[in-house]
Amino acid sequence: LLRDEFAIPADRSIALYIGAITFNRGVEELIKAAEGLEHSALVIMGPAIDPTYVDRLKAQATANGTLDRTIYFRGPVDSSQVLEYCASTDIGVVPTQACCLSYEFESSNKIFHCVMAGRPLAMSNHIEKRILVEEYGIGRLFDETDPTDIARVIDEMAMDTAGMESMAAHCIEAAKELCWENEEARLLNSIRSICT
Repeated sequence: LLRDEFAIPADRSIALYIGAITFNRGVEELIKAAEGLEHSALVIMGPAIDPTYVDRLKAQATANGTLDRTIYFRGPVDSSQVLEYCASTDIGVVPTQACCLSYEFESSNKIFHCVMAGRPLAMSNHIEKRILVEEYGIGRLFDETDPTDIARVIDEMAMDTAGMESMAAHCIEAAKELCWENEEARLLNSIRSICT
């Protein structure tokens, strides 16, 4: 979908950031990381919490020569289309910054969208994300404060065909466990234990 929409060359893997385009989500670092990408393109897709912030990001990408070359911006899609868009890319990117405990310990919806779509993830090296990578083998970690490291990990993943196939298969297996059908039972059991 995104390759056709933006005419992204076939020799570039597509890495997708999906979610709110706002501060401390790592979007600024992705703009800088785009300068170092040799085998990949980044798509930032989601709602602009502050349109002037997005304008500044686009101006920065224009200045460094990456806008519509190695980084692309797209508005949000309907929630019913999120998995389809995730599945049409190669890598999910979660560069959340550890600006507070909530962000450092979060496991955002975008992770599980990618898992359900069978797409490996490149993520911040935070405790919960590290647990998911180590336990399920669904992706790789980077230093979210270092755009060079972000670009390196994304490009290395893009060039590792066997590794990507293995991580994609692990995502499909993990999706059988990391799903609402299982989480619902855990939640209800927790509520019952509190109420009895």
